[in-house]
Amino acid sequence: MFRVLCLLLLSIFLGENGNAASRGKSEKKVKQGATRTNDKTKTPRFQINASRIIPRERAASDAPKAQEVKRGMKFLLVHRHTLKHAEWRYGVSREAVTAVLKQESNLGIHLGEEGVYRTLRTRALDSQEARARAEAARQLKCFLQLSSQERWNPHAIYGASWGELGIPQFLPCSWLAYAVDGNDDGVVNLFDPQDAIMSTARFLEAHGWRRGLKTRALFHYNRDEEYGRSVLAYARALRSASVAN
Repeated sequence: MFRVLCLLLLSIFLGENGNAASRGKSEKKVKQGATRTNDKTKTPRFQINASRIIPRERAASDAPKAQEVKRGMKFLLVHRHTLKHAEWRYGVSREAVTAVLKQESNLGIHLGEEGVYRTLRTRALDSQEARARAEAARQLKCFLQLSSQERWNPHAIYGASWGELGIPQFLPCSWLAYAVDGNDDGVVNLFDPQDAIMSTARFLEAHGWRRGLKTRALFHYNRDEEYGRSVLAYARALRSASVAN
């Protein structure tokens, strides 16, 4: 409890300083992707294009539409080398990885519009259930650690309603635990498709996918049975389309 209290006091302090800084100047939107710099104390290891952040779609239980399958097939083609490597390394099919990314962010289109810092801080302070407050505080601690590690301004990072980030919509603690550098550029960036593909496959493998526990692995990703059914249905549709072609 003392550690949680200290964390919340630290987050409040950062919030006040961040708000003061934002009143002094506005931040420019920058191109998404990984960038290198010699000034490691001021410039983030990669930057995020806030103009592409729009609301997430809800999971759909209906069979995938032809246009959705077509977009997934294009993703499979464009990222075939990374998906093949993820399948070989982690034992997760390329269709399954694509299906998860489709369900989470529509293959990188819907990244979320909520300020991650403010969302987690609010949940840590105001959630009615003690368990929810504790989980939000844990994610907030991971997010502050991640922001320090990647040299982010924590007030300039956006995600979904629980602080999910990037194309695979990882929670901050999952980013720290499972995110990997998928394109060997020395930067782990889940807003990059290659890193997102490898990290998603690693997460699923770690939660039982390779051992045949596909539903269980997806449950760890999202604790909704309909979510798992939607992912598997989309993966089957992609596999059928691949065979047909």
